[in-house]
Amino acid sequence: MFARISSLALALLTLNTVALPVASANDIEDFERARLAYGTHDYARAIAILEALVGGSVPRVQNEALVLESRKYLAASYLFMDRQEDAETQFTLLVRADESYVLDPVGFPQAVLEVFARVRERVRDEREREARLAAEQEEARRREMLDRLLAQENRLRRLRELASQETVAKENSRALAMIPFGVGQFQNDHDRLGRALLSTETALAVGSIALFAFHWNLRRERSDIAPIIEGQPLTPTQIRFERVERALRISNWVAVGAFFTTAIAGIIDAQVRFRPVIRRSRTRPLPADLQGEPETETREARGAEVSVSVSPFGGALRVTF
Repeated sequence: MFARISSLALALLTLNTVALPVASANDIEDFERARLAYGTHDYARAIAILEALVGGSVPRVQNEALVLESRKYLAASYLFMDRQEDAETQFTLLVRADESYVLDPVGFPQAVLEVFARVRERVRDEREREARLAAEQEEARRREMLDRLLAQENRLRRLRELASQETVAKENSRALAMIPFGVGQFQNDHDRLGRALLSTETALAVGSIALFAFHWNLRRERSDIAPIIEGQPLTPTQIRFERVERALRISNWVAVGAFFTTAIAGIIDAQVRFRPVIRRSRTRPLPADLQGEPETETREARGAEVSVSVSPFGGALRVTF
């Protein structure tokens, strides 16, 4: 008897050289008694012994090879006792523990082999489905993580844009809009019209002053060079002076009139299109810690905390890592 138990223990250790801990002598002896009962067709006794070894949620036997062998004979005994479902359960546990396990076609009848083959195929299908499901879940998890990272990156980009922009409000004055030379237009941000009025009114003002100076100087020269004596006919020089003086005087009036007309039109335009408040957005430099990526070590150690505050005078962004 001792020799038979020793040879069985050696066979079990050969089936699974890394199974720990080693089966106890009592477990091996019980397994041998169950196998003998199975060999004598005493399936009820074999079931009773094997259920004590591997029945329940936690098998009494700890040796992996002995567990597999016990489940094999327990499943076969169940089949002979017309307990199909229990047999398939034991075969399922066996195949899940060792998918490469095969039954000896000589030691078991065809009916047992067929049930085992069917269970093994079902377990393989289940594992393939589980593997596909796990792969799909992992892919979904990666996509979700990528979406979150992209959303966070977009959010941080928008926050940086918000923090780099500030709004400045400028209050305009109607008194300044009464000043000519396009001052009201520049104040209202109508720069093109303001430049046109500035150049036109400046040219008219300078022209009218120059014409007035020429006219004044010509009158002095006429009184010194060719004074008009009442009752005497005009000389050719006096006639020429009169014509030039009249032309300068009329040109001066026209220039002065055009200046005031243009100035009044500009003032009216500035008052009609007056803008009490003008708001402008301008770029401001970001702090150094927001211009680049945070250090890799710090980013891996801690998450980013972002806080934003917005006021009528601009926005503020604070990122803490």
